[in-house]
Amino acid sequence: MIAINWFEVFLPTDNLCVYASNLTPGEQPPKPKSSLTYQTILRREEMKIYHLTDSQPENTFLEELDHKKYPSIVATCIEYGFALRLVEEAFIVILDRVGGKGLAGVNQSLKPDIYLTLEGIKFRCFYGFDWQQPYRWGLILSYISGQRFVISLKDQRLRDFAMGKHIVPIETDEEISGVLENVVEGFGILRRRKGDREKINLEEWTLPCNKQNLIGFLTYLNGSPFANEVSTKLQQDALTLTKEKRINTSLAKDQLDRLTHIMQRHNLFDFQLHLAEPQSAKISQKPLIIGN
Repeated sequence: MIAINWFEVFLPTDNLCVYASNLTPGEQPPKPKSSLTYQTILRREEMKIYHLTDSQPENTFLEELDHKKYPSIVATCIEYGFALRLVEEAFIVILDRVGGKGLAGVNQSLKPDIYLTLEGIKFRCFYGFDWQQPYRWGLILSYISGQRFVISLKDQRLRDFAMGKHIVPIETDEEISGVLENVVEGFGILRRRKGDREKINLEEWTLPCNKQNLIGFLTYLNGSPFANEVSTKLQQDALTLTKEKRINTSLAKDQLDRLTHIMQRHNLFDFQLHLAEPQSAKISQKPLIIGN
């Protein structure tokens, strides 16, 4: 049996060398760090914090971790290492609670002055399959498509459509968000989840470009016929519809072929774990085969 989007990851050793710091009894742990280049993991049972970065933080020391004792830390290192490789190839990377996705622009938009079409990879790390190989590492990789607005809320058309809707900053994490409540003296009034309000620079914010918002905005601008044409094109980009506008009966195969093409074009089968002692990781060229 072939797991069509599960790819094995090969690591050069059975250990990771990371930076660590001790916690004293009763000490309040610092706020966790979670950026692409620096993550911290608290292990209360050991009274330690592990610092996953390649630049030594203050008051830390080197420690070697056995893969088998710290599988979740290894998984985190693999996910962030792959995410950084995507960034190096100019993908827009968005991290989720587990795994993440990387998207790059492609020239397939029917309205390039309004939105950009994207394609890329959704990823998450896994480990463990059976009693024979309980510490087999891999990445679940899936082809994804999407889009983003190339205009900000400075554009009155988008601003009018976005009023009362959820908006996001253009260049920062989507978790920093809220509802556009009003515009006063050229500034937007953002209402956050807890009810507090603040002024925002309209040039720095936009509407999330999910399919519902995009089709709604294009209907608002150009009417239903053009919006329907774009809707069909988005389904073709996602490979769920064929060029003949029929349901794609070989969706899984086509998505795997497209995923493999992206991986090869951007040389994503090799990446680094950015740790105290960096390690090279390799992804299998073909999906994992499970069982006989």
